[in-house]
Amino acid sequence: MNSQKRQNSDKVTTSSRQQTIALDTLQIFALRLFGSMTDTKELLISRHMGGSTIRLLGDVGSPELLKELNDINPVELKANLDGMVSLGLLTHEYSSQGTPKYKLAKQGYDIIKQHPELSTGK
Repeated sequence: MNSQKRQNSDKVTTSSRQQTIALDTLQIFALRLFGSMTDTKELLISRHMGGSTIRLLGDVGSPELLKELNDINPVELKANLDGMVSLGLLTHEYSSQGTPKYKLAKQGYDIIKQHPELSTGK
């Protein structure tokens, strides 16, 4: 398996609760990805016999982010997105086939709003 635990982390403060949340590099990337989506801010991670595939349901205007997304292991991304669900930054639901769909939660929107650099895609 090619996934490695990412050690880099950054701290993000939310003003509504004045709390600090430590996020790793992949979680910061996920916030940048959701922040740069122009319409539906959702993504799916579908499983199939050859592995897993990340599918964006919203448009991302940054080719750099899309290139970076292609280099990310979907299993590792799913684990990090699940961690963000437990922090209240994302919500998720499962389709009848068991495919998780992740959406930006209010606290995730608040963080992106407070940190405009997350919505530029850079």
